[in-house]
Parts: sequence; C-alpha cells; structure tokens
Amino acid sequence: MLNHYYVRLIHDNIEKRYKQCRAMHIMVCFFLFFLIVQTAFSQSGLDITFFMLVIPTLMIAFVALINSKNLRHSYNNSIFRIIEIGLLLSGAEFFKTQHNWMIAFLFVMIAIFIGVIGWMEFRIFNKQFIDFFDKQIIIPQALFNHKKNWADIHHVIIINNYITIEYKNNTFFQHQVYDSFTDIERINFYNFCEQCIQRNS
Repeated sequence: MLNHYYVRLIHDNIEKRYKQCRAMHIMVCFFLFFLIVQTAFSQSGLDITFFMLVIPTLMIAFVALINSKNLRHSYNNSIFRIIEIGLLLSGAEFFKTQHNWMIAFLFVMIAIFIGVIGWMEFRIFNKQFIDFFDKQIIIPQALFNHKKNWADIHHVIIINNYITIEYKNNTFFQHQVYDSFTDIERINFYNFCEQCIQRNS
C-alpha cells in the first residue's frame, strides 16, 4: 500500500480571483503614474524617468487593461508583481530623497502588500494538492500550508468531487476536488486513512 496520496483542489472562485488580480495591477499603475508625474517635475532627468518608470508602467497597464489573459499564467503574473514591487520601492527611495517621508512610507507599505498578494496569487493560480502522508495531512491555504495530525482526524471521505475531513472536535474541512481515483485506488485510499487514524488514536 502507498504511504502518500493526494487530491487536487478546485478553486470555484478562480474567475473572481483573476478579476481581483487585474484590478490590483491597475491600482499599482495609478501609484506608478503618480510617481512618474512627481519625478517629471523634479530635478531628475526625464530620460531616466522614461526608461526606468514609464516603459514598465505602460507595459503593466497594457497587459492589465488590454491583454489580461496573460495574467492567468502564474509565472507571468509573478514577473509583473516583482517588477511592480521594484518600481514601488524605487518610488519610496525617490520620495525619501525629496523628504516626503509619509509618501515614501506609503510606497513601502504598498510594495509589501503587493508582495503578499503576489505570493497568494502564485499559490492559488498554480495547482494545489491536499497531501496525505502516513504522519500528517497537508492542506494548502492562500498564504501557507496547514498541517493536521492524524490524531486530530475522525474521518475522511470523498463524495461527488468534494472531500470532507472531519475532525475529532466536531469541526470539518470541505473543498471541491478533482476526484480521479479508480475504484481500487479509492479503496486503498480509505484503507490508508483508516489505518493512519487508528494508529494515531
């Protein structure tokens, strides 16, 4: 019998996530355009402004507004998030040199926020699996994986493409999954779960 099983999660709100992702890119562009206007009226050279700020910002705006399907690929989206974080931190440095400490702090906070959002998007837009090991169950969440010991588990069942993990404290976890088990694999999976529960009870 195998000592590792897994089922792939289905995110039923993925389209909503994609729309939120696009909206966040557009929001960042507003801050970057504000930065471009400020640098244009500063003593900085316009050539630096154009190549370091204008081109990447216009590229992000174009993709978010016109070609947002590219953002559905987690790696493409992550690249744009990294560019945005770099530009926002550059903006924070610029406002720091201008002694606009509050705006500099705001840009740092936005960069951190976008970093967290980017990490969540990378996890959600990629395939996520619930892993069943002989020692514990690992359930992916938006920011990190949640580990549950078999000692806390009362029952595990998959019905109608939904997995339900029932805990001994009368709570449960339920999520839609791709049920790709064959009849034999399903029997082996249930036997595996039962043995793990009994072994740790």
